[in-house]
Amino acid sequence: MLAAGLGALLAYTATAQQPATAQALLESVYRPYLRKGHDGPSAAQYPQILVPELVRAIDEDFKQAERRKEVPTLSGDAFLDAGGPDLITDLTVTVSVNGDKATGAVGFVIQSPAHGVDRRQLTIDLVQTPGGWRIYDIASKRDFPNETLRGLFKLRR
Repeated sequence: MLAAGLGALLAYTATAQQPATAQALLESVYRPYLRKGHDGPSAAQYPQILVPELVRAIDEDFKQAERRKEVPTLSGDAFLDAGGPDLITDLTVTVSVNGDKATGAVGFVIQSPAHGVDRRQLTIDLVQTPGGWRIYDIASKRDFPNETLRGLFKLRR
């Protein structure tokens, strides 16, 4: 009986830590960037943010690049489409949900020592998984109009 109660408490705690909505997930990823010195989500946080196949692709690419002593495919901050860490201001996050899929629009002004001040707009596809909402893909029109995070790793759309 005690074990069942503890199991239920742990399950509730794990569930309570996950953002309940697609909007809440994107807010949890992007709001911290408003603080100076935020480096973005760590690789350890990726499983709570990204779909599993994207996490695996990023992890495998990083391991292969490390073995070859090369720069990994994802060498910057995918969440900002920047080299990072950079300060952002004027953050807007909107999400449109359609069943178990959602599309987010994230806009911000990035202040980069390397590139100056630049307005960015990202389109983020999200999916509902058994673990909660996860980012399925991130698209930016800044440098490569048809480039997405999934495309970078040659994952099927």
